[in-house]
Amino acid sequence: MAPPAFGQADPVEPAEIKPIQIIQSITMDDLRFMLDELGAQFVAAGRTGDGAPFVFGQFDDGLTFGAYAVCAGPDGTDCRGLEMMAVYGSSASSDVISGIDRDYPAISLYKSDTQKVRVSRYVILDHGISWDNLLENASVFRMLCGKVSERLAHLPGAEVEAEWK
Repeated sequence: MAPPAFGQADPVEPAEIKPIQIIQSITMDDLRFMLDELGAQFVAAGRTGDGAPFVFGQFDDGLTFGAYAVCAGPDGTDCRGLEMMAVYGSSASSDVISGIDRDYPAISLYKSDTQKVRVSRYVILDHGISWDNLLENASVFRMLCGKVSERLAHLPGAEVEAEWK
């Protein structure tokens, strides 16, 4: 092996290169494995009325969230999207929540009723993304939920833990 040229990093040995796993459609097994990879505790799993798989997980910091496959085919097949969602209790007005939403363009915040705020992040899988990118999207969702929790905690009538009811 020739020595590297001045200013170049050491060459990477082939054994050090990690193969890239491309995900084009997501399954229940993928969702369960995603929870494990993120260090989240499994809470529940199931299928929507259309057959799309979903899981609920909880992180050590208390954040409980759902990850839902979004499927184009019948009976939960051809699942080319993933939506991650957390729900918070808050009586804050829609205007206040819209203001927080504008501060974090990588997620969506909205009032689902007078006492609930939903936080979601959608990942498009069309033509495939890497498994590492999918995990990074989930990590970004978790980090931004932490920021939302902090913001909501300073509002009147807020519950700072994400919930499922």
